[in-house]
Amino acid sequence: MKKIIIFLFVLLAAAQVHAATPYLYANTTWGAMGGGLGFDLGDGRAVDFCATAGSGSSGTTYQLYADYFIGNWGVGINAKKLTVNADLAYDLSLQYALEQAINEKVTVGASFTILNYDTTANADPNLAFISSIGAYVKMPF
Repeated sequence: MKKIIIFLFVLLAAAQVHAATPYLYANTTWGAMGGGLGFDLGDGRAVDFCATAGSGSSGTTYQLYADYFIGNWGVGINAKKLTVNADLAYDLSLQYALEQAINEKVTVGASFTILNYDTTANADPNLAFISSIGAYVKMPF
């Protein structure tokens, strides 16, 4: 059931980008998931995507992330396999973001993960409140 919900979320987010303004974003505090491609959908709506992957003789690792914002509020999903022997797990999150345009080309912001549910086996706790704060920069292209 989780996979169906995640697939529908990503499909909904991807369907929104056909007439959107694209931008690059960089998270200054989130390590390997340090940025990606976003789309301004107008009317205060935006969707962001990023991915990272690694491969070696022992196997592969990856993370796939998508979020969808209406105004300052958003929901995000992160599918992750952080180590070769790990099972696929998900983070589902409720987020709040604040942004400020520096000029017509650069916007800075801060994103707060208000609530995060982690499906990683043996994660303790699975449910976290205000688990991360990240600064980011957005630039249209």
